Amino acid sequence: FYAGAPLTTIEGLKLGTVCVLDVKPRKVTEQQLQMLETLSSIVIDELELKRATRKALHTQTAMMNRIVHDLKNPNTTISLSAELIKKKANDPKIVIDFADRIKNASNNVLTCLNNLLDLSQIENANFKLEIKEIDILEVLKQVKRNFELLALQKKQTVTITNNCNTIVLADAKRIQEAFENLMSNALKYAHINSEIKVNVSAIENNLIVEFKD
Repeated sequence: FYAGAPLTTIEGLKLGTVCVLDVKPRKVTEQQLQMLETLSSIVIDELELKRATRKALHTQTAMMNRIVHDLKNPNTTISLSAELIKKKANDPKIVIDFADRIKNASNNVLTCLNNLLDLSQIENANFKLEIKEIDILEVLKQVKRNFELLALQKKQTVTITNNCNTIVLADAKRIQEAFENLMSNALKYAHINSEIKVNVSAIENNLIVEFKD
């Protein structure tokens, strides 16, 4: 005797069956078949829940890794700036300059924390880009300033070249985040005393931004 209900995923994949077996012939009622189908649905729901949980944990882990990565750069800037302020305490101009760097770095830390809130907005479909007219060249210059101390540590130089109009419609914060990730990786993996080149050009009405190390 055999009676079974298929275990079918949402995508239509057949995983197996929930079944009843016996060595003797038996009769099965419609109600019993419905019970088997109900049991198979419960099993599929449990499997889907486990898969969704694993996916959510993976997403959270990836997000936390990214946040930790993004927090390292401003924290390093704050630390280096504080050390240089102590060494140049008698020079008001340098103190003001590095105090501004510390302020910018702390704002970047706050931005990273706000990104955690943005993630929940994305998951709830409430996230919206803040599109406005921005100058990509100015964004790149700000990114360069944010990483000057890190580049100084490895005696690296950052050169920005541009031969076109750099005004675009974009979300300034998101674009800066992308550029900062590229700059961070370029500085991290480039050799000591090397040059990181950032080139901005236009090809058929598309703005091309290249980071080269």
